[in-house]
Amino acid sequence: METHQMVDPHESALQECDRLFKHFDERATRHKKSFSRYKYSSVALTVGVTVISALQAIYTPSLAWQWVLPVASGLAAYFTTMVHATNAQELWLRARTMTHRLAAERFLFLQSAGPYVGGQANDVRLFSNRLMEVWAGGHAQWEQAIEQQKVV
Repeated sequence: METHQMVDPHESALQECDRLFKHFDERATRHKKSFSRYKYSSVALTVGVTVISALQAIYTPSLAWQWVLPVASGLAAYFTTMVHATNAQELWLRARTMTHRLAAERFLFLQSAGPYVGGQANDVRLFSNRLMEVWAGGHAQWEQAIEQQKVV
């Protein structure tokens, strides 16, 4: 005989909020790392190209080292392009905004504040609807950012 556990709608809604928060938090962390990696690599390589150019002007490089400047210059151009081409900073900020919105919604729900003042019977349903609105809005913004990335 199967036993069905009663699922508390309040706890279920909070678990879904936590799952969505974790999803957007992981996404924000991933995009932040990508943006930082591209940005700092770009800056370091650009400085490196400047230093190498100055050293090559002072000292005549041996034939074995003449490849360094073009390679460093090409990598600097690549990382600079990737900063803009991937929209990593924008995607990072969008995902982080979603985590803030979800945290704020969760806080209001737990405190019975804002739109959750009053009828407790409808609070869980309202909270669930608002979570899905936040998620749908975040997903639509993410799709828009990806489409803009394809155009660039």
